[in-house]
Amino acid sequence: MKKQHHWDYHDRFGKKYQIGIYHGASGHLVIYCNSTIITIDFNVLQPKTYTFYIGEELFNLSIKKEANDFAYDCQIDKDAPTYKNQARKAEAKEDLQRMLWASGLILVLVVLVFLLRS
Repeated sequence: MKKQHHWDYHDRFGKKYQIGIYHGASGHLVIYCNSTIITIDFNVLQPKTYTFYIGEELFNLSIKKEANDFAYDCQIDKDAPTYKNQARKAEAKEDLQRMLWASGLILVLVVLVFLLRS
C-alpha cells in the first residue's frame, strides 16, 4: 500500500510548486514541496491534518481513512487569520464598496435622466 500523490500550486508571481506525499504501508509519511522535505511522520495510520506555509499561503494537507485505504486532500486555508487572508477580505470589502458606489451613481443618473425628460 505505498501511496504517492502530488498537487501543483502556482503563486501570484507564477512560481510553480509541487506539493507531494509518500505514504508507505507501515504508515511512514513524507510531505515535500519541490525537492524540499517539509515533514516526516511515522506510523500515520489514522486521519490527520498537516499545516504548512508555501510562500504567503497557508495549506492544509488532510489524510482521511476510507475503508482499507487513505484519501488525500491539499487545500489553501482561506479561513485562518493569516496576513494573506486578511488582505483578501479587505480587498473583497473594498470591491463591494466600489460596486455599491457605482450602483448608487448609476441609479442617481437614471433618476436625473428620467426627471429631466418629464
